[in-house]
Amino acid sequence: MIFFVASCQLNTNGVEQTALTEENRIIYLSKGQIVATQTQKALGTNLKKAMKEGGPQNALTFCKLNAFAIKDSLSEMYKADIQRKSKKYRNPADKPNKMESEIINDYEMTASTGEALKPIVKPIDDKHIGYYAPIMLGGLCLNCHGTVGEEVADSTYALIQKLYPEDLATGYKAGDFRGVWSITFETN
Repeated sequence: MIFFVASCQLNTNGVEQTALTEENRIIYLSKGQIVATQTQKALGTNLKKAMKEGGPQNALTFCKLNAFAIKDSLSEMYKADIQRKSKKYRNPADKPNKMESEIINDYEMTASTGEALKPIVKPIDDKHIGYYAPIMLGGLCLNCHGTVGEEVADSTYALIQKLYPEDLATGYKAGDFRGVWSITFETN
């Protein structure tokens, strides 16, 4: 049996939120890591398959048509709201809110020092806990998120512009910080 013991404090918006106990911080770090890992695995496996079957353009089309459905089915399975957020988003639905932007800014500052980026857990309000973990860009991702004209072929970039007219998600190098997993759990 787990007891949720906490105190209340005001967040930066003046809204009362719950402070985490160390025990609950560890529990939500573990839950969040499981959800983020499984979601990344599901998306990655499907994108690799799409790449193998038809290259970056096939992967882009697959992602446009299926990524949200995969993420949403895992959200339902884990009873959590699973999001990927980035200041350089491809889809406007992945634009971070104020809290997520602050977390991304903190990760960017930490990354600039060379320090390892670690997942964090923060109370959102008195009924929700957020898990945030860095998303680092892998080598295969450069086919769609690298530098246009180098890793991203012109034909691939033309499709990106067609599918995602507001795209900001190119210009990365392997190992770059890309954004965060933002996973929200209900506490009650």
